[in-house]
Order: sequence, then structure tokens, then C-alpha cells
Amino acid sequence: MWQGFIVLVTFTLTASAWAQNAEFTPIFQSQHDLGWVLAEPVGKENADYRLRRQRIGANGLLPGGEWGYRLSIEVSSGEPELRDGYVSYRGIENFYAALGHTREAHGIYEKAGNQWLHFLERPTGITVFQPRRTYGLLVSPHDTHWTLQAGIHGEGTGRTGQNNTGRGLTGRAVWRPWVDLAASEVLHFGVNTRYREPNEQTLDFQANGQEAMLREPLVDTGTLVGVDHYHTVAGEFYYTDGPLALLSEARMARVEREGSLSDPVFWGGSAQITYFLTGEQREYQLIGSTFGKVAPRDSMWDGGIGAWEVGLRVDTVDLQDEDVQGGRLYSGTLGVSWWPVSRLRLMANYVYNVTDQQALPERNPQYFLTRVQIAF
Repeated sequence: MWQGFIVLVTFTLTASAWAQNAEFTPIFQSQHDLGWVLAEPVGKENADYRLRRQRIGANGLLPGGEWGYRLSIEVSSGEPELRDGYVSYRGIENFYAALGHTREAHGIYEKAGNQWLHFLERPTGITVFQPRRTYGLLVSPHDTHWTLQAGIHGEGTGRTGQNNTGRGLTGRAVWRPWVDLAASEVLHFGVNTRYREPNEQTLDFQANGQEAMLREPLVDTGTLVGVDHYHTVAGEFYYTDGPLALLSEARMARVEREGSLSDPVFWGGSAQITYFLTGEQREYQLIGSTFGKVAPRDSMWDGGIGAWEVGLRVDTVDLQDEDVQGGRLYSGTLGVSWWPVSRLRLMANYVYNVTDQQALPERNPQYFLTRVQIAF
């Protein structure tokens, strides 16, 4: 019922915006991935192609600029699936609110659009505990040097995983002691937390080592039963100065279970450095307190070479505690991105994984992953 209601409301707002010549921006996103396992194959295939994302939709503002909307549908699986479907309000100065199906406020990577990620995938050390989109209400007062975000959330739709069942609360606070948006110079510190009660009292954390094609978990807690609730606490750091960007997040998840069952604590984290060889910079977004779009200085349409970015990331996941032997995973990723024009991006990542597991043989696969992306 909620899914249909949110789609109906956002569709109505979209149609109204179109009819009244308000701000209307179509959404189209297509990501095509091709990857190979270079060592120690896992899963059923050593190479695979995947239509990673195929989304259509629209977003914008109604006349007056106080109310906005966003609706996006994922169609890569053949069956339309709701991704974003919410209405927003920004009629009060330095205040933003959103109601509907959207991302939770839980870290700098969670609020960032996937088309602007520095690497093909978000870091394993963060996504293993990460929520996806859920129905809920988000409120966010903000100013130049700070942002507060709080949300109450329920179920999600589609392939959201067990981490998103039930109900929960999220909170995030960001402080920017140094910020110059025009020059893309930002120093950002943040903390966030999340509390959730699963409906079926089960939970499963698993990590696949930076790839989304072969879909074979390298570490996995298995199904934890008797889960009353779990909560995560995280810290985040982001620094950007023109073409240079440093980003780090660390996260702890504690699972509270009933009776004599253990209450394990799991950990994850990542750190990365990226640099634009051609001098570009990523936009920084105050409302979401995250990184945003990239535009080439010298597009190939104008006779230039486009935008070139290189990066290195390391991350880790620890899913072993008490009687849970989910294993540990350490990953390193080298990446290069090229935007020949603003709407087209070509990417390549090399990923080296090392596992440490007591219950299962160690697996240390290496991946070479590529992507062609069209997004506007």
C-alpha cells in the first residue's frame, strides 16, 4: 500500500510540475559492468556481464520552490522496482525534510549518488552494515558549517536484504570547520548512529569484496536468530581541496539477542585517496553533507581530453565475535575513471581481497572490473 501511495503522490507532483512549467529534471541512468576473477575463482563464473543499474524517473521543485519531489524506478531486472519515491520540503531557511522511500541518513557514502562514487562500488567495510532505501521521514536543519539529520524508518522495497526489515531510527551530525564550496575546499567530520528491530528476529551480515556481478559472499555471519535489535555507531571524515580528496569511515555494529544467545560486535572501515589528474573537483552538497557531481573542464566535444581521476582505497570487515565465525576480509582497490564528456563515464577497478576465516578455507580472489555509465 505504501509503495503505491508514494508512487502516486510523486507521480502527481511530477505531472503538476510539468504542467505548470516548474523545475523538472528527467532521470536516466544506465550502468553496464564487465568483470573477471584473476585469481582463486569463487562462485559459478570467472567472468560475467551485468546490467548493474537501469533507472528512469524525474525530480524537481514545484512553483515557489518550497516543495520538491523525486521518483526513480529500477528496470534492469525486467520488473519495475521503486528506488526513490519521496516528497521534500525546504520552505524554512536552512531546513530540509523528506517523506517517502529514500536513503537513510547514515554516513557520507549512503547519502551520495552512485553515479558519483569514486570507485565502482561503495566500500565493503561500510556496505556490510549499510541500510538501503526504506519508507520514512527525514528532517535536516543545516548551515554552512554544520548539518543535523534524523529519521524514523520502516520497511523497504525490492532487493533490500534483511538489514532493512522492521523499524528503526537514524541520526547523523556533521561539522565543517573549513568550507569553501566555490573552490571545493571542505573539511568534514561526522558521527552517525542507527537502531533497528528486525521483524523476524533474524539478521545476516555478508560482504562480497567490492564486486556486484559474481555475487558470491567472501565472509558471512550466516543467519543470526533471536535478534531483538541491533545498532551501529560510525564516524566519518572527508577532506577535499580541489582535485584531491581524502575520505574515511569506520563502523561498529552490535547485535542484541534474546536469552542466553551471545551479543556479538562486528566492525568495518575504509580509507581512500583520489586525485583528478586534469584538475577537476567534486561538488560538495550541504544538505546531504556528501560529495556530488563531476563536470570535465575540457570535454572531448570541445577538443579536450575529458576528466581523469585515479584513486586507492583500503577497507576491512570483521564478522567474528563470540560464537559467530563469519570471517574477516581485507581489500585494496585501485581505480581509474574517465569522463570524456559530462554524461559519459568509463571506469576500471582492480581489487585484491584477503580473507581470514576459522570455520572455512581462506579465499583471496582478485577482480578486474569495468563499467560504462551514462547518467543525467
